[in-house]
Amino acid sequence: MGTTARSEFLLALLLSVSIPTLADAAETAAEAAAPHLNHSDGVAEGVIDAVGSAAVHLATDLHEQISYPFALAGRHPAKFLIGATGIVALILSDRITYSPMAAPTFLPPGKLVEPARTLSNLGNTHNALPLVLGFGAVGLVTGSHREKQTSIMLAEALVTSGLWTSALKYVAGRERPRELHEEVADWTGPGGVFADDGTPGKHASFPSGHATGIWAVATVLAHQYPSYHVVPTLAYGSAVAISYSRMVVKAHFLSDVVVGGLIGYGCARQVIGAHERDREPSRLHFLYEPSGQEQRVGVAIDF
Repeated sequence: MGTTARSEFLLALLLSVSIPTLADAAETAAEAAAPHLNHSDGVAEGVIDAVGSAAVHLATDLHEQISYPFALAGRHPAKFLIGATGIVALILSDRITYSPMAAPTFLPPGKLVEPARTLSNLGNTHNALPLVLGFGAVGLVTGSHREKQTSIMLAEALVTSGLWTSALKYVAGRERPRELHEEVADWTGPGGVFADDGTPGKHASFPSGHATGIWAVATVLAHQYPSYHVVPTLAYGSAVAISYSRMVVKAHFLSDVVVGGLIGYGCARQVIGAHERDREPSRLHFLYEPSGQEQRVGVAIDF
């Protein structure tokens, strides 16, 4: 091997050894200079982001939901009138429709009671909390945006729809079917001033909180996981079954579960729409441009 060839070989060998070593040293120095973030820090940051996102959306959600009926009445008065007339008709027909639906004559008496109690217990709104936390945990651990978004959507839909249902329960003060003392249910209004039995707290039939919660959950899940129609079918099927079970256990009339379901569905659709608008490209952009020792910061607006 000549002198020149030997020199090139030694240079190549030296570079092949020194370059990885220098790269490793640079990487080690960068890791030492960077702030240390472990997995728990990332999860904690994700939880804070999720809670903050839901809190920011809540005010907008409530504003849009309360303004929707007025906007609908202004833009489509005929549709609004038809819907309002339908709800009033349901309420007026509750005494006629309740018994045939809650206890069908083609089934043995009491046949549906035990299954209905099981479904009714499962449909308690409090049972949705593990679902919300479960989707959130999966999203944080796996980094999946869809699961994190599903958790936030569920929380927003349940909170907002629950607020409207609680407010309507207080304003209506309707007597439950199992508490009836007269031919027609009492509508006692705020505080139960005209309650005959002296227990106005029981007058919470209209609308159904179970129906509100389960329809809010079903609507979000059906939207987030539409593939092959499996989840939508199971979600909406469960919503119908649980809503119906509330009539069988003598907790609600037909109009109670219908209005409750409409509140849950409507609030969930509004929440979904708000999150879809969030994904649209923003017209507002923040700019950062370092130039030597100078740093430039600005705002750009697309129009």
